[in-house]
Amino acid sequence: RMPDLRILASLADFFNVSTDYLLGRTTLPHCYPRNKKELENILNGSEAIFKVAESQLDNEALYEEAFSETDEDEAKDN
Repeated sequence: RMPDLRILASLADFFNVSTDYLLGRTTLPHCYPRNKKELENILNGSEAIFKVAESQLDNEALYEEAFSETDEDEAKDN
């Protein structure tokens, strides 16, 4: 059974946490950074994620390029 939305919002306000935290949808009690240090940690983490994603995209592009050349070579041979 799901709690009434008004009660859920009141509990979240009372405990100073997000409703998602109360429902167990996240382990973070707040959906926003509470101070400058927390914001910096989030931004640094996001930057690292973007670098990994960019690296993966570069690797995929190289992989596709290598195999497209192989496919073209096979087509020429036939």
